[in-house]
Amino acid sequence: MLTTVDKLNRVEVEFIEFNFVIEEFWVVQAFKLPTLPESMVCLDAGRELLVAFTQTSHVVIYRHQNTNFERGKFTHLKTIEAHNVTIISGFRIGGYSYLAIGGDQPQILRYSNGDFHAQTILSQTFGHVEVFLPIPIKIYRDDLVLLVQHRIKFRTHSLVVVDALIWNGIAFE
Repeated sequence: MLTTVDKLNRVEVEFIEFNFVIEEFWVVQAFKLPTLPESMVCLDAGRELLVAFTQTSHVVIYRHQNTNFERGKFTHLKTIEAHNVTIISGFRIGGYSYLAIGGDQPQILRYSNGDFHAQTILSQTFGHVEVFLPIPIKIYRDDLVLLVQHRIKFRTHSLVVVDALIWNGIAFE
């Protein structure tokens, strides 16, 4: 996948297939985005593959659909409102896929049955989330620590804080 910007500032996402044996490549699919994404993620959702792109005030998600042709194609799945979004991250825990959306309205969504469902975050208000960094932990079950870098704004200054979230089976805490 490649994101390009032309001379007129039009943004296009291109999916390119490479054949290393015959040393050729070609564009399999392309579609346009309204603005250049600051962040994107490919999310393995078991039998499905999702790609998500940040836009100014929302996240656009596409799902790979099988077609009569062997390659299939990406189709629009969902648009999620996310004010001042700057970062997205994807990860898996316990057989489920999650999308973490940063910005002024941080949220963690679980992908299940073809849709995203908001997950509870048992923590203080984060303010503006600048980075979500998933760190897999290899133990007897799928587990993960999710580092969250966020900015707390005070009247006279701001403070950058890094917190760690863990999945307790019900919520992130």
